[in-house]
Amino acid sequence: MTGPGPAQKAEPPVAVSHVSVWLGLFVIILLALVLILSALLIRVSLQPSTSGPNVVTELLEAQARDTKDPAVLVELGFEFRKRGLLDKALEAFQRALALDPRNVPALYHEASVLLEMGKPVKAEEVYWTVLEIEPTHAQTAKALGELYASRGQFRSLLVAVKPAAEANPALADLQYLLGLGLERAGDRRAAARAYWNALERDPSLTEAREGLDRVGGPE
Repeated sequence: MTGPGPAQKAEPPVAVSHVSVWLGLFVIILLALVLILSALLIRVSLQPSTSGPNVVTELLEAQARDTKDPAVLVELGFEFRKRGLLDKALEAFQRALALDPRNVPALYHEASVLLEMGKPVKAEEVYWTVLEIEPTHAQTAKALGELYASRGQFRSLLVAVKPAAEANPALADLQYLLGLGLERAGDRRAAARAYWNALERDPSLTEAREGLDRVGGPE
């Protein structure tokens, strides 16, 4: 008769892997961060916005109180434009112009909206209306200059840009456009001065640097 076999040793407890511990801690920390970020986002979303829909509401209320103030309509149109509501923006600018046909901000923004809507011919016409009222209006001159540069109409570019560029020598973009128009008109010396002026105001303006390389430095 066979006797009892040797007593079996108890197996040692399985050690918990250090990797598993660190992985668990990482998951806990990650979840905590997600909860904190979610709380912050909710808090921010509940704060009133300075440029959100409430601004439009306030402007609409102001316009309802004073229907003869074109400035409120211009501000309203600008807010609509920022939100990509181009039809509403255009309507607001045109209502402002019905009250004041020579309102330069309304005209400028109307033209810019028309350009964004893919109506460059109409935009060009309105931009020129601005320059007839205020020949040195820098934003309009820049917009027209860029439009004519894209079409290769450099004589028109020069006519549109020159008064504003001369009145605003510190604006690098206008100096560059002036240089481009002068270069294409064959006045390389004046073009070089304009390109140089542009680079003095904005050394990073690559187009002006390239223009100066084409015509040579100013004498």
